[in-house]
Amino acid sequence: MEFIPEIDAYIEAQDEVAQAALHELRRRLAEALPTCYEKISYGMPTIADKKVVFHYSAAKKHLGIYPFPETIDHFINQVGQYRTGKGTLAFPYGTEIPYELLITLAQYNYQNQA
Repeated sequence: MEFIPEIDAYIEAQDEVAQAALHELRRRLAEALPTCYEKISYGMPTIADKKVVFHYSAAKKHLGIYPFPETIDHFINQVGQYRTGKGTLAFPYGTEIPYELLITLAQYNYQNQA
């Protein structure tokens, strides 16, 4: 996956804690989904192929993940504690972020595109 400058700028506009989480997630997504591409959608970093695969964002106190309600429902036993809305997961900064789980969600979306 080729990194785009718009997402570089998005990440650099965040505080240091958020930047670290965003850089790590972005790196892992690029490794796990090398044929996908990046774009900004709804004002946040997005991974796409034929369709959107995964959105993520920096909030003041957490890393926001938007993997689609159906994906959250499928993995509810693993992500239920992080669910803050129908299609939203929040991972507080200062806690261990389960990057491997986030990659699993993104790969699930990639494999199940309509």
